[in-house]
Amino acid sequence: MAQLTIGIQPANLNVPLKQGLHIAAEMGVQVVEIDARTDISFNDLSDTAARQIRKMINDLNLQVVALKFVTRRGYGEADDLERRVDGTKRAMKLAYALGARYLVNSIGKVPADATDPKWQMMKEVLTDLGNYGQRAGVFLTAETGSEPLADLY
Repeated sequence: MAQLTIGIQPANLNVPLKQGLHIAAEMGVQVVEIDARTDISFNDLSDTAARQIRKMINDLNLQVVALKFVTRRGYGEADDLERRVDGTKRAMKLAYALGARYLVNSIGKVPADATDPKWQMMKEVLTDLGNYGQRAGVFLTAETGSEPLADLY
């Protein structure tokens, strides 16, 4: 029989990450989703700090199921695209370092028309990120808006 796994996002507790992880452990939570923007200083996090966070998570008998990394714009927007892609790849490395197998990211509005240049750009970027994630040991999981399922194929 399948067992229910309970998880939370420590960011929703409105406390610093360390305190949120302790609260999660006290609550009997088994998995957490850490927000790379609000829970940790993503851009300033050293490898040593990532190892310390992972050790604390392991000591609390928790597991990071996913790292959330939201960009300001999606992957169909050309402005600063390279910076968003580089940031996403750095977030994938961090997710792996924290023991997470998934990186959650809002990919932006998916155009309904496959001939739209934004659709093609998004497809190319997501293919690149998927290939990178495969090498890094992390799956990119995409959050979208209210697009119909047919538009995502």
